[in-house]
Amino acid sequence: MYNDNLVNLIKDRFHECMKNENGGFQPEYYPNIPEKHEEKVLKHFVDKRNAEETILMIYDTSLFSKGKNGLVITDQAVYFKDTMTKTAIVLLKNWDPVRDQTEKLLGISENNAFLLAPFLDKLISDIITLKKYEGLFELEESNAAEKAAAEKAAAEKAAEEKAAEEKAAAEVKAEDKDNDDNDEDDNDEDVGLLNLLGVVLDVVSDPTYEK
Repeated sequence: MYNDNLVNLIKDRFHECMKNENGGFQPEYYPNIPEKHEEKVLKHFVDKRNAEETILMIYDTSLFSKGKNGLVITDQAVYFKDTMTKTAIVLLKNWDPVRDQTEKLLGISENNAFLLAPFLDKLISDIITLKKYEGLFELEESNAAEKAAAEKAAAEKAAEEKAAEEKAAAEVKAEDKDNDDNDEDDNDEDVGLLNLLGVVLDVVSDPTYEK
């Protein structure tokens, strides 16, 4: 859940997580992240969990800002990708400030050229504390529950409408069959009459027939 205080916290603290020899790479913060930069990281290594997830910070460490490597913090997760590695993800709701470390969960070692893992650990823990204090986790769960309920209701309605359509189609098909059967009966009666008429004509035209 986006929150001004979350962005302000990250702005105030993220510079502590950056090594001095970072090659001039600078973070970008919501709402001043260019759309094309967001599209790049989404294409290469950020797999947002849902449409409501908001990117709060992009720290692109790839050459020419291609969005292939770096660190992204959203209101729900932290994404990290180094050169020649797969994307590592930490969900904020699962982060344990006492036990968890970005070195283990994200693979940010002390030899990383851009980030200081201990300071990033502290920042993520502070983000967790702020979200708990402002009730953002509860709000996200409530919104998720409401969305799930709405989706379930929509699915049930769609199923009912489909069942009604199938029932109507079956009734039309049955009615058409009845009509076809009636037509066949009428045809049988007509054929019977014609056959009877043919017999009568044959008898009348028979020279041996005596009136």
